Order: sequence, then structure tokens, then C-alpha cells
Amino acid sequence: MLTRVAALILLALGQSDVERALAIARESDRDRASFHARYLTAVKDSPVEQIEIISEFRRLVLTAEEHLRRGDWLFTRSPQSAIEAVRPQQGNASIVAQVRFHPLNAYVTAPSIEIRINSRDGSPGPEALDSHSTTLYVQGPSRTSKTNTGIPISGEIVEARFEPSALARETLAVVVLLDGKELARALIDFSRIE
Repeated sequence: MLTRVAALILLALGQSDVERALAIARESDRDRASFHARYLTAVKDSPVEQIEIISEFRRLVLTAEEHLRRGDWLFTRSPQSAIEAVRPQQGNASIVAQVRFHPLNAYVTAPSIEIRINSRDGSPGPEALDSHSTTLYVQGPSRTSKTNTGIPISGEIVEARFEPSALARETLAVVVLLDGKELARALIDFSRIE
């Protein structure tokens, strides 16, 4: 299934970008949802529920929103605090895929799910810097055991990190693979994502 999303990766956040991100975090729920919508792609007829883009700019908005949820209202009034909070992720853009498995799946351990980028002509695009995944169990993500023997696996969240400059100014295909087989593909115009 091919999905298209229209959503400028900012390669360096300036003071005005930081202030704008903090202002977005302080907006109404409806306005924030509208902002985030362009970074989310629902995938129909696929076990991949959603493909999400987390640019540096959006990461700053998400971080500020988290501080607001915890009652730290001063965070969104301090651009310097915001810059420090996202510094460990500076220079990274992430692509996140949320995958749900059929309820009658027979997985004992989480299968290998990978996110790749291809150019529009199908040739390989930029490679991920790294990736990690979180296995979802019927009763939620495990916090105590790596194997969770006997607990059904319901899905997986996979995050692949990329160099933002490798994604900027191009329409690329984001491909989600399960054990080497394509689950979903979405064309994303990264030139329009900030």
C-alpha cells in the first residue's frame, strides 16, 4: 500500500525556531494536533498502523509538551532550557513505525522489523544511523524481562535515526520490512517537513 504525506527539515534550529516551537507547545490541544498531523502517516490495509517523522523541530515541540504535562510551565518560557533538553538528540531525525501483529500471531520473540529509505526510483536511499525497537505485549511493554516467556506479543514500535541533511529536500519512500518482507511503503516529501 502506497501512502503519500505532505508535511522543510530545519538543519539548524535558530533562536526564532526554538521560540516558535515553544509557542506551539503552549497552544490549544486542537492547534497542537493540527501541527503534529503533518508528521503522521496512517497506513491503510497494513499491520503498520502509522509512520511518524520526528524532526529536530518537532522533537523540541514534543519535549516542551511533555514538560507542560508534568506541570513545568516555566520550561516553555526558557529557550535555553529547551535547547539543553534536546541537545543529546541534536543532528538526528527519526522515523518511527508502529506495527500491530494479528491477535493470533505465533511470535515467541519479537520479529525483525526494519525501516529503510528508498529514492522515488526504488534505489537505496540514506542508511539509518541506528535503530531500536520496543516490543509491545498484550498487557503493555515489558519493564522487567527481555523475553516475557508466555506473554503474547501484540506489536512493535521501531525507531530509526537518520542524518537530517540526508532526508532534506527530497521525496523519499519510507519502507517498513518484517523479516525482509515489505509491510508498508509511504512516500514522504521531506522538503516540506520542518
